[in-house]
Amino acid sequence: MNKKDGIIYATLQKGQASKVAVKEQENVVIEDNSNMTMVVFSGDLDKAIAAFIIANGALTMGKKVTMFFTFWGLSILKKKNLSKKSFIEKMFAIMLPKNSQDLPVSKMNFFGIGAKMIRSVMKKKNIMSLEELMKKAKEAGVNITACTMSMDVMGISKEELIDGINYGGVGQYLGETEKSNNNDNDRNRNNGQRRNNDRNNNRHNDRNNSGRQNNNRNGGNRNNGDRRNR
Repeated sequence: MNKKDGIIYATLQKGQASKVAVKEQENVVIEDNSNMTMVVFSGDLDKAIAAFIIANGALTMGKKVTMFFTFWGLSILKKKNLSKKSFIEKMFAIMLPKNSQDLPVSKMNFFGIGAKMIRSVMKKKNIMSLEELMKKAKEAGVNITACTMSMDVMGISKEELIDGINYGGVGQYLGETEKSNNNDNDRNRNNGQRRNNDRNNNRHNDRNNSGRQNNNRNGGNRNNGDRRNR
């Protein structure tokens, strides 16, 4: 940055800041913005496949990925149901899928036929199944975390979930979120802000149009009155 004749000239350079600069600014972004976090709260097969495809894709780009599974998303991580449960916990176990093989699809499930059709098509097209995507993600180092609070609410124990995953609460997820520059919640928040801005702009335009219409009516009435006076 230079100052000449009372004018300040600044040169901007695109690109990521160095690690030293990040530390000096005490920024919570770590590893040069190379983290990505994801909340998985849906137990639908198609959404689970999409989540793991995105996670594996981010890994190939050199990002550190954290997937936080909560509520219905825990069904993706289940491997079996235990028999020793309370009445409410048994109800959850009956209503929810036993494991990833029993996951329904979000649309056109048809009592499980839709999910079987998707798996069949993926196999014919040589596309990795959900279980293969999960295995690849774990082996590549994705931080798969199950929400312990949701596990307590739904009566799911650690023995019912697949091996090689982590367990934590909201605090752990928020800690990872602070390190990340890619978060699904941020996208939703930005989309909401855009929608609010659009609504405000529409209201402003409507008020302006109403004002013009009133001015036109008032002008027309004055003109008609002038003609009658003449």
